[in-house]
Amino acid sequence: MGWHFGGGAGSAEKWIRGCASAMLLLLAGEAARAQVSKNINEEYVATAFGRASGLPLPVETLVQTRDGYIWAGTSMGLARFDGVHFTVYRVAKNPGIWNNAIHGLFEDSAGTLWIGTERGVSRYRDGVFEGMPFTTAAVECFGQDRSGSLWIGTRFQGLLEYRQGQLHLHDQDAAVAGKRIRCIFEDANGRLWVAVYNAPLV
Repeated sequence: MGWHFGGGAGSAEKWIRGCASAMLLLLAGEAARAQVSKNINEEYVATAFGRASGLPLPVETLVQTRDGYIWAGTSMGLARFDGVHFTVYRVAKNPGIWNNAIHGLFEDSAGTLWIGTERGVSRYRDGVFEGMPFTTAAVECFGQDRSGSLWIGTRFQGLLEYRQGQLHLHDQDAAVAGKRIRCIFEDANGRLWVAVYNAPLV
């Protein structure tokens, strides 16, 4: 498996700042066609959800799991949207969530939802939240390769790999050790691409 590392704070930072100040936007169907601006495809309308809808703000990350739920990671808890209502999960009632500030969400090939918080990694499996003893660093992103390894991007503790129930540190690789990892992706050729904050392509 080849490795490529990308970086640069510019566009990624602008996108993150935009997410931090935006409300969650979802697309509704033709029922609201009459309300659609002429500048938007007439089959859709953008609907804003915020605190009045039960969604904490700001929203930092989104994922839709295979059961159809949309999960939103916010600075004030984890929210799940069923198409009508938001259910919010916080540390006070769900100690398996390490911290209410959620930075990254990812569903793996087995259907487990991985949750990157300000204080480490939690997961949601079979209806149960579980805190994982991987790191106490802020976790911003996840990725999974074709072998099944889960890759974990942290804030200034570099890149972690969870493989077959064991955690592996990549703290000897200068390209990622101690770095802030922003995004992880495996391409069609099996190469792992890692975006490193404020670093050149290596």
